[in-house]
Amino acid sequence: MNPVIIGTAGHIDHGKSALVRALTGTDPDRLPEEKSRGITIDLGFAFLSEEIAFIDVPGHEKFIKNMAAGASTVDYALLVVAADDGVMPQTREHLDILELLGVSRGIVAITKADLADAEWLELVKEDVRELVKGGFLENAPVYVVDSISGSGIEEIREGVMKVGRGDGPRRDPGFFRMYIDRVFTVKGYGTVVTGSVLSGEVTKDSDLSLMPPDVDVRVRGIQSHGSQVEQAVAGQRAALNLAGFSKTAIMRGHVLATPGVLKPADVIYADLEVLPGVGKGIKHRQRVHFHTGTAEVLARIHLLEGDVVRSSDSAIVQVRLEEPVALLRGDRFIIRQYSPLVTIGGGGVLDPNPVMKKKKRQEIMRHLRLLASGDGEEAVIAMMGDAGWVAAANLAVRLGMSEEKTGEILEALVRKKEVSVQEGLYAHRAAIESFRADLTERLGRFHESSPLKAGAARSVIASWFHRQYDEASLGLFLSDAVGRGILEEPSSDIFCMSGYAPSLSSDKEDKISRIEGLLKNSGCSVPSPDEISKELRINPVELKTLMEYMADTGRVVYIENHWFHLDVLRSVLVKLRSHLDTEGEVTVSEFRQIADTSRKYAVPLLGWFDTMKRTARAGDRRVAGSLINEDI
Repeated sequence: MNPVIIGTAGHIDHGKSALVRALTGTDPDRLPEEKSRGITIDLGFAFLSEEIAFIDVPGHEKFIKNMAAGASTVDYALLVVAADDGVMPQTREHLDILELLGVSRGIVAITKADLADAEWLELVKEDVRELVKGGFLENAPVYVVDSISGSGIEEIREGVMKVGRGDGPRRDPGFFRMYIDRVFTVKGYGTVVTGSVLSGEVTKDSDLSLMPPDVDVRVRGIQSHGSQVEQAVAGQRAALNLAGFSKTAIMRGHVLATPGVLKPADVIYADLEVLPGVGKGIKHRQRVHFHTGTAEVLARIHLLEGDVVRSSDSAIVQVRLEEPVALLRGDRFIIRQYSPLVTIGGGGVLDPNPVMKKKKRQEIMRHLRLLASGDGEEAVIAMMGDAGWVAAANLAVRLGMSEEKTGEILEALVRKKEVSVQEGLYAHRAAIESFRADLTERLGRFHESSPLKAGAARSVIASWFHRQYDEASLGLFLSDAVGRGILEEPSSDIFCMSGYAPSLSSDKEDKISRIEGLLKNSGCSVPSPDEISKELRINPVELKTLMEYMADTGRVVYIENHWFHLDVLRSVLVKLRSHLDTEGEVTVSEFRQIADTSRKYAVPLLGWFDTMKRTARAGDRRVAGSLINEDI
């Protein structure tokens, strides 16, 4: 039997709490004010068994936000209708909220059966059948009970137990997540938070992230269903004792999750449905109350098409939240009118952390419609987008899917050649082609403006794409382009179009030849750039351009205001390697003799060899570096 959470729903004073008390023996009303007034104000909790928990929600219209906080984390609904009143306004609103939040299973209880005769009961049953027609409760069992006398309680208890036994595996992305619905302090223990475990599991001493403040916390202890336990799993109610954290820093609506998997955002894209009977619909930039999980924040609805979403219609929208919320694709929400407080719609999150790039509206809509298509290949491709190379685990989090299922879809796309994989990261074909087209255009302009350069340095290319791709993605894009023969790498971290060669006039070739001859003859005691310019009668600006070309093509290297020929440095490395093989270390003085130069050049040259990992410092001496046997 899978752990399940059942949430009550219904109008005020229709007997929700009394029914939960009759089923479980626990009074879910815990606040003094609730007991004195005889109504539920905040969420109450009770347990029928080790696997089945109840969340009892308030029915009064003033406390709908608390009802929404409870309903957002339930697996099943227990819709309660009093026999003496029948269907009432909050009955309808609660049912709307359950539908919008994606609750798809449940049962119906007609309570206070002692207050109605048989004829009236039939009328109430007919009203209930009409209310749930076409919804998720249309074929749900209906129980007639009296919580005071106990009539019908055993039957509905057995029905609830069947609900639990018949449940299948829930959607679980594999990491822990829990919305907080209560925060309190226990003497001797400190801060305790409670909530319904939405996915994954938590164990004692687990490290978690608390969001949206996005701070690290540690779980010191766990209670579930009233007992101390070592772990709590999806579908269970849990109370977590958090180490070293103040109650005042945590509130209802915060989320606890496995570190690194969620990212709070204040802009999301969503699929919005407007309830029937919302006269003016929802207008562009309308301010609303946004409820998701146990969180409530103010937000504005930005329409992507048109100026209004009419009653009973739906639309893909952008939601701009006034406070960040940590969400997943597929999370459900409801929106209530800013004033008066009336539920007007709701829906599901499509993209919880959109990459904010400048795109045409039709491109955004195409991306979002694919995300709305389900959990297949199209949704995976849409979420990959053109963001670069991504790990399956990161993609799974953004999709709200398990890493296993995401990985299976990615591998299928790799086999179809829709997706490429390198070093455990994936990129869609369209993203790769988009990068190639952009790079080809930029690199072509670079070659035109810098005809003597062998190519563009990686750092230059990174500056072109720094707003689009991280360093890892850029490296894989370049590697892919080189592997496919689109780019060439004439020297380390220098890239040019395949087949490109700098255009050198005979005059420039002659000057380069004279520069090379001078540097080779100078050994390690090279003249400065100014001295080279004067001796060879080459303009300093032109000399700099020629030197950069020679560096790009792997002939010279710049070390502390001097240019050294690589053939000279390679020769020095051979002698240095032989000395280290024999002596095991080298001093600056010994290196001066090896390089046949003065201290002025020896010190910066040794520093360069350190940087290149051919040598390594050992006090005031050098020993062989990790790359001592590599050529330069």
